[in-house]
Parts: sequence; structure tokens; C-alpha cells
Amino acid sequence: MNERQGKGKFAVSSGPVNRRTATHAQREAQPRHSPVALSRLKAARAKQRLGASLQQRFSSGSAWSGAHTLASGTLVLQAVGCTLGATAVFLGIIQNTWPIAAAGTATVLGLGIWMLLDQRRRRQSVFGSESDFSVWLEPEHLGRLDALMEQLAKESSQFTVDALCQLKDTLSRCANLVGDSATPVLAAPEDILFIREAICRYVPDSIQACLKVPATDRESRVIDDGKTAMDLLHAQLTLLDTQLQLREARLSQLAGEALLQQQRFLAAKTDTPR
Repeated sequence: MNERQGKGKFAVSSGPVNRRTATHAQREAQPRHSPVALSRLKAARAKQRLGASLQQRFSSGSAWSGAHTLASGTLVLQAVGCTLGATAVFLGIIQNTWPIAAAGTATVLGLGIWMLLDQRRRRQSVFGSESDFSVWLEPEHLGRLDALMEQLAKESSQFTVDALCQLKDTLSRCANLVGDSATPVLAAPEDILFIREAICRYVPDSIQACLKVPATDRESRVIDDGKTAMDLLHAQLTLLDTQLQLREARLSQLAGEALLQQQRFLAAKTDTPR
């Protein structure tokens, strides 16, 4: 019997094969991770701690899911009707049965008009709902603020992350109130302008100014009156959140004005006290 070839081929390692043969120092040594992997891990944890982004909170995808399903069902019905009508026209012409061809033609024309009117109605409803945000706020501003918040959260403690989350909640509530079709008409222009500038300038500028300070010095290096960079940032975020809550209170009060107007209208029509 021939001897097996390749006896000299075996694995060689500079470290222990398993923990049983490793020394105490080798067991205590921490594994090395790639800097890119660590950066991605920190970014993922920052997103998780911050929760949903402002772009996700401001989007109306969940509100449109029901409308989208209804529109899809209508389109299927219209497509099937047009197919049957066109088939009837084709068969009527071939078999010289003009009543069937006329019925098919009427079906196709009717469904075509329905599709045009339905498309125009959906387009108007989309413009009417999306323009509430797009008129006073650009999507790129939300993306920029989300990116800055994620960068700061990746390099900061949970206390700073909680402050950012609270500010995001306040901004979301204010934006939803401004997005109401009736509220902007009654609201003071300076309130809407402050909310917009808070998203576009005030909050991003504060975070950017803090990020310019090296991460190792933000909580230790005194900048002004015994306060570090993080102390100044928290003070600015608190001030902005307080001012936004004042605007939110005024907008919430205006949001109920439509209900009060309806109450006055019903009282006038029924001659009942309000």
C-alpha cells in the first residue's frame, strides 16, 4: 500500500489553537477590531439610541398606506374594465355585431374618463397634503439635521442623547401642528418662522459648533465661565426646546379653533347657547 502523501502539510499559528493551551495573558487580551467596523457599530448604536429620524417622523407614509391600497384596487378594476371593453370592440368588429362594439366603446370611454378624473383628484389630494410641509420646509434640511444629531450621539453620552431625543420630539410635534391645513392661517408668522429656523439653522449651528471641538476636550476643557463645550451645548438645546414648547402651546390652542367655530355655527343654526 502506498503511503499517504503530503505528511508535511499542517497548519501553523502564531497564537494558541484554543483557550485550553493559551496562557493567562493571552486569555485576557482583547480581540482587535477594524476601525471601520467600530465606526459602523457606533453609528448603528447612535441611530438606535436616537430613535426614528426627523425625516421618518415627518413623512406621511403610514397615513398614505390605506389610500394607496384603495387606489391600487381602483386601478385594477379600471384596467380589467378597459380590457373587457376593448375585447368587446374587437369581437364586435370581427363578427359585425355593432351593438357589442358600441357597448365596448362606451365602456372604454367611460372608464377612460373615470381614470382621468380619478388621477386628477389624487394629484390634487397629494399636492394639498404634501405642500403643507414643502411650502415652509425643505427635505434636505431634515436630512442635514438628522446627520448632525447622529454624529453627535455617536460621540456623546446618554445624557446628551436624551436631550437630542427630547428636542426631536418637540420639533416633530411643532411640525405636525404647522402641517395642519388650518393652523398656519391662524398662527403668527414669527412662530412658524422660528420653528423653521430651529430646524434649518439654530439646532444645526449649535451642534456643528460643538463638533468642531475635539471629542476628548468637549467635557473637560473649560471654554467660558467654568463651562465646557457640552455644558454650553446642553444650555442651548434646553433654550431652544423651551422656546419651541412655547410655540407648540400656542399652535395647539389654535388647532382647536376650527372646533370652536363649528360649535358657534351649530349654536347659531339651532338657537342653542354655546
